[in-house]
Amino acid sequence: RTKAKADLILETPKDIADADAVVPGKPNESILFTSAAQSEDPAMPPPENKSSAKALNPQQLGLLKLWIQQGAKGSVVDSRKVEWQPLPSGLNPIYSTAVTPDGQYAAAGRANQIFLYHIPSKALATRLTDPVLAKLPIYKEGVAHRDMVHSLKFNEDGTLLASGGYREVKLWRRQPVKASRSIALNSDGAIIALASDGQTFAVAEGNSIRLINPNTGAAIKTLAGHKMPVSYISFSPDNKQLLSGAADGSYHIWTIADGKFVAPKLELEKPSKITAVTWTTGGKLIVTAHEDNVIRSWDLATALTINDTADKALADAKKAAADKLKLFTDADKAAKDAVTKDATAKANATKAAAALTAATKANTDAGKAVTTAKAATTKAQTDFTNADNAAKAAEANAKKIAGDANKQKPEKDAAAKAAADKRKVADTAKAALTKAQGTEAAAVKTAADKTKALTDAKAADTKAKTDVTAAAKAVVDTKKVADAAKVESDKAKAAEETAAKAGLKPHKEMKGHSQPVLSLARVPNNDTQILSGSNDGTVRHWDANGGNQVRSMTHGGPVFAVSISPDATKFASASENNTAKVWNAANGQQIAELRGQRDLKLDLAGKERQLAFAKREVTYHTNNLKAKTDEQKKADDRLKKADEAKKKAEAAPIAEKKKILDTANAEKKTNEDKYNKLKADYDTEVKT
Repeated sequence: RTKAKADLILETPKDIADADAVVPGKPNESILFTSAAQSEDPAMPPPENKSSAKALNPQQLGLLKLWIQQGAKGSVVDSRKVEWQPLPSGLNPIYSTAVTPDGQYAAAGRANQIFLYHIPSKALATRLTDPVLAKLPIYKEGVAHRDMVHSLKFNEDGTLLASGGYREVKLWRRQPVKASRSIALNSDGAIIALASDGQTFAVAEGNSIRLINPNTGAAIKTLAGHKMPVSYISFSPDNKQLLSGAADGSYHIWTIADGKFVAPKLELEKPSKITAVTWTTGGKLIVTAHEDNVIRSWDLATALTINDTADKALADAKKAAADKLKLFTDADKAAKDAVTKDATAKANATKAAAALTAATKANTDAGKAVTTAKAATTKAQTDFTNADNAAKAAEANAKKIAGDANKQKPEKDAAAKAAADKRKVADTAKAALTKAQGTEAAAVKTAADKTKALTDAKAADTKAKTDVTAAAKAVVDTKKVADAAKVESDKAKAAEETAAKAGLKPHKEMKGHSQPVLSLARVPNNDTQILSGSNDGTVRHWDANGGNQVRSMTHGGPVFAVSISPDATKFASASENNTAKVWNAANGQQIAELRGQRDLKLDLAGKERQLAFAKREVTYHTNNLKAKTDEQKKADDRLKKADEAKKKAEAAPIAEKKKILDTANAEKKTNEDKYNKLKADYDTEVKT
């Protein structure tokens, strides 16, 4: 129902009667008719009204006059209650569209729904829904109006949208984007990542990573374990794990639930700082970019178990090396002992040879001594035999003389003395024989001893020579064993060193960038593909499983961020040269380029629109002021003419004067009213 002004409501016959706007049967006395016919003041609608309403035409006036003549009767009664029904599901015509002044958003009225699109990305931003209608059971999906949306219009800054439907206009206001929460960072160089389910926010600062609930701002836990500052972080596709890379070239795979990590030991010739990390959508590969310009993919399952495998292999290698070292040590000792024994054998052989020489000489000397002793014994035997025979002869002679009575005593004494002397000589010879025999026996014994000693010396010499030969052979044999053991020990030591260096090897290495990679992103809907952005100004599309490049796109400046649309049909890259580019993922062709700062551009565009509007307003009011000035001049002229007519009337006869005066006064009043109105409008325009 219309809000009344001056208590005059004309919506129903009853309202018209209650307002005394008509006299039933008398249209010429009814203010409704006389005002509409503009035969009396106030004329309706007033001339130059703000709504540009037009006066009724003769046919409409005739119909109004007839209705009053017939008693101005009637009533307005709803014939039926409107029962709204949903539009047919297949009926989706677009009858209205609108674009924001900044060209960023487009609205389309599709049937009774309003769709809002982001023009640069050609993506559906949202669908406007009336919450009151959404609660009605007849609508399965959100709707904006009950009937077709026939008109749409944005305001100048694009924050308000008016939509027109059946007997209604609705206003939709775009709420400004405000941060729901602010999370304090401890440094300007913090690295951040948000889980795709929006439940976990990670902040890497220095060597540690904080996990935060973005919905409450509350800290979940802190992940500590890196020895060098963290340089990049990325959540797994299922948001259960976090991958972090560090300045020392290592990466950690964290389990969000318990905060534990695995830091795979990497087998790289020369580790370099990790500049970016990501996961493949399939979740079987993780990808790291390094400061050496190489992107590497790693098998996740192997990465999680490589440390145990490498530790076991190292333990086995250490044990094998220790065993081989012991074998070498024992063999080397045996070789050294053989050398010592060889030297001893040679020394003993030298001694044995010297002893053999001495024994041989001693044996020869002893033989000579036996010969000499035997000769001496033979001579002594001869001497004794001769002396004994001589003594026996002398004794027999002495006995004979002594028995010969004829012999004188002196002769007998001389014979006895001679016999005694001979016996004495024989005894001396016997003693010499005994001594010679003793000497011979001693010489024979000595010779026998020397012969035995010579035999022993020969045996010792033979044994010594055999020992030297055996020792020399032992030196050669033990050296061979020691050398072989040394080779095996060196191999085992090398295997241990290799095992100590052994670790996870890259699944694939992707080479092509000429400068460090600054960002990585996984391609949705593809289990193995990734996107990289580099300081060399290129964006590259890779297959991390095959290690091959799919295509390369040239941005034209260092690319510090890359992103991929959810449907994987578009790539986006942002550069330090203040540009962002959108690429067709299928062929690598550039779709759009965004330059500068959008907010500043939008603000400038808004100010330019305001300036253009202000200029139009100035032009309008300037022209309007001129028109009002011209009208005021005309009013002055009319007023002047009215005064002249009045003076002329005053000089005319009374009856004519009265007629002229009345006409002049009426015209003067009309002109004064118009003048006053024009004066007020003029003053208002001047003020504007």
